[in-house]
Amino acid sequence: MDKRILAICDTEADYAFRMMELLKERTDLNFDIHAFTGLDNLLSFGMPENEIECLLITESAYSEQIKELNIPHVFILNESGIASEENHFYNIDKYQAAENIVNDMLVYYFDRKITLPRKVNKSKSAKIIGVYSPIKRCLQTTFSLTLGQILAKQNKTLYLNYECYSGFHKTLGRECKADITDMMYLFECIKEKFVFKLSTITDSINGLNFIAPAAVYPDLINIPGEQWTGLLNELRNQGDYEYIILDLSDYVRGLFNILNECDWIYTITRGDFCALAKMEQYEQLLHEFKLDNVVSKTQKLSLPIFKNIAVKYDEMTYSELAAYIKEQLLDDLC
Repeated sequence: MDKRILAICDTEADYAFRMMELLKERTDLNFDIHAFTGLDNLLSFGMPENEIECLLITESAYSEQIKELNIPHVFILNESGIASEENHFYNIDKYQAAENIVNDMLVYYFDRKITLPRKVNKSKSAKIIGVYSPIKRCLQTTFSLTLGQILAKQNKTLYLNYECYSGFHKTLGRECKADITDMMYLFECIKEKFVFKLSTITDSINGLNFIAPAAVYPDLINIPGEQWTGLLNELRNQGDYEYIILDLSDYVRGLFNILNECDWIYTITRGDFCALAKMEQYEQLLHEFKLDNVVSKTQKLSLPIFKNIAVKYDEMTYSELAAYIKEQLLDDLC
């Protein structure tokens, strides 16, 4: 499929080109993106050889001449607070985060498209990293978030947390757009548009994209295991990520099947009697279920004692744990 044209027009050059660069970073979109700082250049470009699919234009730059281009989807960046009465124009508040503007525009656009301008020929699929231990309070989530933020510095990375009572919002210090059960609902309802819609519900920490853990745990434990493996295959093969980190728990159904989907598995251990007994029982169960593949992909980590553990999520890459990950694990993953 040929690329469809998405044009941006704003008399503020910095704004127009910043928006263009933000859209170009969305590697899942098969748009040819152009920025214009004047109406005359936009009109010259659009007539007659270039058919523009979408136009994002500021209210002050708009002219009735735009109608001559017959653009199917026109988005007005509203500056006055007074919405355009043109029923085929969609108004978006200009004075908000650029990422929110892009998400608003794409959600509206994709909701009205049957055939999407989608890139499906990925050079390589995403790598899935599972983090699971039968031992509790072993720094599993701290480890997962730290690893994710380190990887996100060079690679687009998604973090998913499967805890039932994570306290995530409290620790993060802010509300999130959605949680992991919302993501699954989205996947089940609109699979053909899922990878596009996903970006509208993700949050980020230090460049690491994440979906918040379930707010209501029965919603999590009621999701069948085969739905999780279907979701992971979609993210692996059609999504925009290079790494997907799964911070797993016993509450997710189909846990062993999910582990089997992983490329690497990290299991944190401890040396005390109770911890060793739990690990022995877990490993015996893997052997009984003939999950030798899970065993072969698992690296057991006996973490050293760290003097200082980062509590705030956005400070984890400066911790002793981050130094340990960089020294001991990063070469094997990258």
